[in-house]
Amino acid sequence: MAIVEVAIPVPLNKTFDYLCDVEVAVGTRVRVPFIRKKVIGIVLGNKDKSDFDKLKSVEEVLDDTPILDQPILDFLFWSAKYYHHPIGEVISAALPKNLRLGKEAK
Repeated sequence: MAIVEVAIPVPLNKTFDYLCDVEVAVGTRVRVPFIRKKVIGIVLGNKDKSDFDKLKSVEEVLDDTPILDQPILDFLFWSAKYYHHPIGEVISAALPKNLRLGKEAK
């Protein structure tokens, strides 16, 4: 199983690691468990190992191809750093509502 780094729209300045059955490209949306609900996040990278022992699994990969490419992600990282805002919330704000809700990208 692969480990993916996911940005989710929560007011925390960090990303979260999840286990995934398949290799997922950076910029792809995934549905993951967070506390007691399911949220939509964006994969920011793949890892060989995690600092945490117990990881939850990605429930669903929502896209066949990434919806955000690297230049856009770089700009969103810059924006998050410049405005001192969590990357997950910045990415979420940059997406149209239907994509934030997990609906199909057209």
